[in-house]
Amino acid sequence: MRNRTIRIFIFVVLPIIPPVCYAQHDSTVLDKLRISGYFENQLLGQAQNSEFSLTDYNLLRLNLSAKIDEKISFFSNINYRTFHGRTEQNILDFLPRTVVSNYINGFGQPSDEIVKGFDNPLNDDFLFDNAYVSIYTDKVNVRIGKQQLPWGTGYIWNPTNIFHTRNMLDPTYELTGVNALKVEYLLSDQATVTAVMNVSGKFDNSNYAIKLKNHISGFDVSLSHVYFQYTTTDFYTFSDIREPKHQIGADFSGSIGGFGIYGEGAYRLDASKANTTEANFLNALIGLNYYFANGLYMFGEYYFNENGRSDHRDYDINDWMNYLGPYAEGLGQHYMFYGINLPVGTYWNVSTFALWNVSDGSYMVYPRVEYAIGNNTELISQLFLPNGRSDSTEFGAGGIGGMIRLRIYF
Repeated sequence: MRNRTIRIFIFVVLPIIPPVCYAQHDSTVLDKLRISGYFENQLLGQAQNSEFSLTDYNLLRLNLSAKIDEKISFFSNINYRTFHGRTEQNILDFLPRTVVSNYINGFGQPSDEIVKGFDNPLNDDFLFDNAYVSIYTDKVNVRIGKQQLPWGTGYIWNPTNIFHTRNMLDPTYELTGVNALKVEYLLSDQATVTAVMNVSGKFDNSNYAIKLKNHISGFDVSLSHVYFQYTTTDFYTFSDIREPKHQIGADFSGSIGGFGIYGEGAYRLDASKANTTEANFLNALIGLNYYFANGLYMFGEYYFNENGRSDHRDYDINDWMNYLGPYAEGLGQHYMFYGINLPVGTYWNVSTFALWNVSDGSYMVYPRVEYAIGNNTELISQLFLPNGRSDSTEFGAGGIGGMIRLRIYF
């Protein structure tokens, strides 16, 4: 796999670089074509099952953009990443011992066969993270291709957004694009309507979304409707479960008395012929933030997940595996998140975050320090300090860890 990825990089990416570099000496092409990107190295260490493992990756991100004419532009970025250190991983190693043992004991076949089915090796990857064409007119903007669909106002959770899932411990990191057709129509200076189609095989299996956004009395407000396939896996039968759903969503953001306030919610209804009310559930959040005169920034969120468990003793393998899947709604029903950020001088930025699963009592604290080494280089370090019952709770199951990330832009 690694050799194949390297060959793709050599034969696809490297031939692009000389023509692009040459093109930048031609003033007629310079206005249309740009090359940029960054190199990133990240070292991650974590204690798990009485061991402390290290995983490292190198990432090269190459951005290509072009303004074709006044109404058409193109953007893409190619990511090439190599993994090192502990790359042979098994998902069950990161789950609570009680959950894993209960799951394995429920099968009559040898446990080694069950465990092997959860192998998740970190293979080198080469992909277009985003690649799309944008077409602009006075009233209509169209974007076609693999793109970002940033719906919602939440910092960690975005219940209205079925297209992307953020990493709760690194929510600002870039997300992989979604292949879609997006059409945005300008109703007025402050109101837009956006339609999205995300193709997936048959017409009925594809995802469709529409959102109306307006600015009302100092607040940005959106209403949305999504039809999508809510797909989960039953790990007792190893079968995929596809449930068509309608999602009614809303979000807002604004300020009152100097405090920023924002929130969003999504009610998901069963769209199948069975039409059972048991399949309907609500996800919602509300957040507050405040900037102080010295640059200190504080914010917090409360998140409600009706589809979660009220008791951590009810967590099973399906809860955990689907929690790691495309929706990542959370294991529990109630969550709190707190964050504080303070710029120190010109080059330093110090933050501390705390994520609390109120339903099972576990939490994760992760302090973070960012240092700007010049104008084009940044160094980030972050600790992961979990607390909770290691045999059954969400954040207690993970061991202490840390991350160091170096990024150089060009």
